[in-house]
Amino acid sequence: MEIFRHKTAIKRYQYSTPIKWLWKFGYLDTNSDHSIFDYGCGQGDDLDLMKESGVRAEGWDPYFQPDNRQVNSDIVNLGFVLNVIEDKNERIETLKKAYDLCNKILVVSVMIGDTSSEEKYTHYKDGIVTSRNTFQKYYSQKSFKEFI
Repeated sequence: MEIFRHKTAIKRYQYSTPIKWLWKFGYLDTNSDHSIFDYGCGQGDDLDLMKESGVRAEGWDPYFQPDNRQVNSDIVNLGFVLNVIEDKNERIETLKKAYDLCNKILVVSVMIGDTSSEEKYTHYKDGIVTSRNTFQKYYSQKSFKEFI
């Protein structure tokens, strides 16, 4: 089965939820000196918005921005990345890589769901394949905590 991970990267016109929370709690305030690295930044919309606001932001994505450097930063955002990786060992390695790049704060966000949301899709490994041939691993709060 061919999985198209890059199709999960949506076009954003406003900040993703993890980035909104960082703003809300003052970590990305324009007076803040925090640098941020968006690991798995997709099309880079969060990056563009942060840079426009004066935040020192960089990012990397294996499909959309593979030539960007992976750099250590005060904050590393791993937003909605782990849930689109169909191989559990690769998820673990991705989490470790993001952690290694982090100087102060690691933000890890995943899709939370229940089994009823999975019933209409094809099961694959420990998740589902959507109609667009993307993989989604829905976590419960408990399973996400155990994974971390």
